[in-house]
Amino acid sequence: MGPCIEVVGFRQKKKGIKYLGDLCSDFGVNIKFITGPKKKFKKLNLNNLKTNLKNNKGLNVKGNTNTVYINPLNSLKFVLNKIRKEKVILEKDFYVFTGSTVGVVPIKNKGEYIGKVDKIGSVRTTIN
Repeated sequence: MGPCIEVVGFRQKKKGIKYLGDLCSDFGVNIKFITGPKKKFKKLNLNNLKTNLKNNKGLNVKGNTNTVYINPLNSLKFVLNKIRKEKVILEKDFYVFTGSTVGVVPIKNKGEYIGKVDKIGSVRTTIN
C-alpha cells in the first residue's frame, strides 16, 4: 500500500475542478495517479489515520482514513468482491485506489503538492 494523489481532468488540461461536472467528465478515463513508495505492513490499523494534502501556495487540507468506507481496506474488499462476482480477470500486478481521505481539492495553482498519510508515508508531485 502507498499514498497517492489523483489528478482529475488531466486529459482536458483543465485549470482546476470548479464543479461536479469537471469530475464526471473524466471519470475512469485517462486519470493520472502519482504514487508514493509502496510498503508492506502487518497489523496496521487503518481506521483512524490522519491525512493531509498541502501545496506551496497555502493550500492545507486535513482529513482522515475513516472517511473512505470506514477504512481503505473495507473499500478494497468491496472492489475485489465486485471483481470476483463479475468474473473479471486481472493481471498479476494491479492498482486499486480506494478513495479520497481529504475530499476533492481543486488544483487552482501550479506548484508542488504533498500528500501525507500518518504511519504510511507521503507522495509529492509538481503541477506545471
